[in-house]
Amino acid sequence: MNRSALIIVSSLLAVSAGCKHTSSNGDQAGTPSEAIAVQTATVESAFEADPEKVAAAFKPATAYGRPGYSAYLQDGRLWIFSTGSQEQAEFEVGKEPAKHITRIGAGPAGLTVKAVDSGTLSGYFAAREGFVTELVDGRIWAFHEDAPELETFKRGGELAKHVTRIGVGPGNTTVKAPDSETILAYVAAREGFRCFVDDGRLWVFADGISDLKAFAQGGEPAKHVTRIGAGPMGCTIKAPDAATLQAYEAAVEGFRVFSQEGRIWVFRSDCEELPSFLAGGELAKRVTRIGAGPNGATLLAPDSATLDSYLRAFGNEQPTPLR
Repeated sequence: MNRSALIIVSSLLAVSAGCKHTSSNGDQAGTPSEAIAVQTATVESAFEADPEKVAAAFKPATAYGRPGYSAYLQDGRLWIFSTGSQEQAEFEVGKEPAKHITRIGAGPAGLTVKAVDSGTLSGYFAAREGFVTELVDGRIWAFHEDAPELETFKRGGELAKHVTRIGVGPGNTTVKAPDSETILAYVAAREGFRCFVDDGRLWVFADGISDLKAFAQGGEPAKHVTRIGAGPMGCTIKAPDAATLQAYEAAVEGFRVFSQEGRIWVFRSDCEELPSFLAGGELAKRVTRIGAGPNGATLLAPDSATLDSYLRAFGNEQPTPLR
């Protein structure tokens, strides 16, 4: 892990070194546990006075959640918890972890992310929809959810027969899987798209379109677009049309992108205007930047801040480092 990227916050636990502690009424608490109890009681009483504030402040940011992990957007920062963990349960009632780590700008859409430990963040960064992932000795094992090898891996921890690709995963991590097709599908995964590997080539479809259903049933689109060597890991990439391919190539973590008449619409994943766009296909109020996008495409977004964040993320599209 890049230790310089971590900020260790331990304001409550650090008192165990033997310091004196002052309670909310000015008295000194003689032990670390007493000081922690005083601060915890103060937080709890504040939230009990306004339960609606708790619900608003600690509402899950579902747009940024990943399999096995829950996300919460608070004061512009993204908290990450293992779904169902004790820390998550306490956070939802107003108890922010006293000890946690922070990675500035490392999250989706360039958000600063926080978690109780580096293992939680590493697992979050590795997680992908449709896959089961496991971090072992700094390497990512990736399996399709229905992979028959998954049970063998869970029992034994290693597959006798597997494929390794060095530096292709998030943060240039090594990825291992039962076969090369699984690794390519894992690396190619993007929000808003479904990817399939067929004979070493990557097929890309936007979520929910009719071509996707036909392909899943064994029917390759008679009409499609091909770009040789343009996909992840230098693979050939195919899509039903040029618009799908353009949007896929412009995809960045934390954003939803759409190609419309050769222009690219950009939205944050949790953008309030996104449902209106999906329903009507256009926004009355928008910002346009001609030629600023990938391959010189014109970009459109609800506001300038979205475009600024997107362009920063696209220009720094090196995956987030893992430990």
